[in-house]
Amino acid sequence: AVYFLQTGAISFSCFLAATQIGLLAIVPHAINNLRDHVSDARVNKRTLAVRFGTRFARWEITLLSFIPFALGLIWLKEGNVWMTLFPFLALPAIIR
Repeated sequence: AVYFLQTGAISFSCFLAATQIGLLAIVPHAINNLRDHVSDARVNKRTLAVRFGTRFARWEITLLSFIPFALGLIWLKEGNVWMTLFPFLALPAIIR
């Protein structure tokens, strides 16, 4: 939204980068929901982990963690090798 407000245009590169960052930003929230699913269910807090179960929550965390890296391969098509390779430095921490 800020990019559009400043330039008056929509950029695919901006959208791609924002999507990657946004997906990674949700991971801690999903982990917290998985951790607290028992107490959340007790107080009728309807998080995704409560609604769909812990197996779903684990898959959610996995997908939210790895999809940004898959999307990073699109940067190769855009001709930006560093935007593809640099995030892979964090991959060992994500896998752990």
